[in-house]
Formats: sequence, structure tokens, C-alpha cells
Amino acid sequence: MRDAIGFLVRETPARSLTGFASSRAQLTRRFERATLINVGRPQPSARQVIGRGAPLLIAIVAVGCSRGSSEREPTPEPPGDARPIDRAQARGENMLTFAAACHEPEVARESAACRHACDLGHSNSCGRLGEHYRLAGDTAQARRWFEHACKGGSGVGCQGAAELAPHADKAEWFVKARQYHRVHCDQDYAPSCLALARLHEAGLGGPADRGVAAHYLQRACALGENAGCRQ
Repeated sequence: MRDAIGFLVRETPARSLTGFASSRAQLTRRFERATLINVGRPQPSARQVIGRGAPLLIAIVAVGCSRGSSEREPTPEPPGDARPIDRAQARGENMLTFAAACHEPEVARESAACRHACDLGHSNSCGRLGEHYRLAGDTAQARRWFEHACKGGSGVGCQGAAELAPHADKAEWFVKARQYHRVHCDQDYAPSCLALARLHEAGLGGPADRGVAAHYLQRACALGENAGCRQ
């Protein structure tokens, strides 16, 4: 029987023997027990054993092959393309660089830095462009940029849009102005704290509340907004 199994191993391609070792050992042990029982009887040759038990051995090989294929290490996934992440990071860094330049005191509101920052998604820079057109007397362009800024989450943009909107639409824009100024004030942006204080004081975008207004004035002052300290 050992010769039969050895012959089967020699005649089977190497890739088909994965998982066959355990089956071979079990088959050998069974044959040895059978040999002890049938001591003295002539033992068949390897080819005779294979001829009679070929279906069983073939089944064992098939099971071994299937086990081997299922227990194989999974093929590692190819690494993902990191380039989109790199591009997004570079875009974010460019946006912040242009936004910082846009908000420098000596930089004109219509500067290329403001336009680049706005194009990259910095909503307060879009609001700066609205301020430029309002000061230039171009109300249509000012509203366009203020509304664009507000939709991007800028309290400055919402407040500017509210101030230039028709009377029937003002309340909606002032409500949004309160909402976004509060978000930015919570992020320690002093101008939004000051603007929020004035909205609460005037009752724009919600009920008037001098206590809340005083709170936001103090916060604006603590963050370095001198106008909040003089109120």
C-alpha cells in the first residue's frame, strides 16, 4: 500500500498534492491496520491497489486539491491609488494659503488671492469679493458673491446677502447669517462673534436679546476684536 500511495504521489502533478499529505497518512495507517489483520496473505502490488481503488484515491486527491486551494493565502489587494488624496490635500493647502493672503488688511478685496481662495471653496473669501463689489456700487455683483458665499457656509456672505436682499427676503438671509456666524464664533473667529452680537442686539434673524449680545461682544473682545471691547 505504501508503494501504491508513493506511486500515486509520483504520478500526480505537484500542484495537485496540496492538502494530500494528511489524506495519505490516514490511508497508510488504515492499510497498516488491515495488514496486521491479514498477516500471511500475499499483498497486492502497487498497480493492483491503484487499479482496484482508483476511484477512492482519485476522490482523496480531489479533496486534497480543493482543500489546498481554499486554504491558500489570499492574494493581496494592490495598493490603492493615493493620488486623489494627494490632490485633495494640495487643494486644501492652496485654499488656506490664498485665504490667508486674501484677509490680510492691506490686500484689496478684489485681489487675485481672494478669487483663487473663493474658487477653491473658501466661502469667506467669496464674501470679501461681495464686499468689494458693494463698495464699488455694483449691487448685482455684490449680491451674487454674497449669496454664493452664504451657500458655502459664510456668515459674512449671508449677512451681506440679507442687507442687499429685497425686504421680503431679508429675514431668511438673516436667519442663515446667525446660524453661520455662530458656527464661526464657536471656532474662535472674532469677526463672527462681533457680527453675531450685533444681530442679537438688533433682533435680526431672530428675537432681540441684549444679554446674548453682550456675551458675544465679550467673546469677540477676548479673541482680539477691538470693536467688541469698546461696546
